[in-house]
Amino acid sequence: EATGWPSANFKGGKAELLAGLSENSAELASFIATKDNSFLESAITYKNTKGIEFNNKVEDILYHVVNHASFHRGQLVTMLRQLGFDKFPPQDLIAYIRELK
Repeated sequence: EATGWPSANFKGGKAELLAGLSENSAELASFIATKDNSFLESAITYKNTKGIEFNNKVEDILYHVVNHASFHRGQLVTMLRQLGFDKFPPQDLIAYIRELK
């Protein structure tokens, strides 16, 4: 259950932030790799930071995580453009998938 924002006590800089994001991504990928389809299709009950209880399939929660990350990438690109940056690598999932091949 989420009891607060993980970033609430973060005191590091850019390097620590990027290292933490990378580590978190690797841990999630490793965790999922140990699970089978029955885990992904199972439902879990949890509470959000407001204490509201929900019950969702693990698979749907993971879809949400990826989709929500896309939302924040778009926010970052918008803020960076407002600051004058105009060159970014492709942010679309399909571009990422193409790079994997």
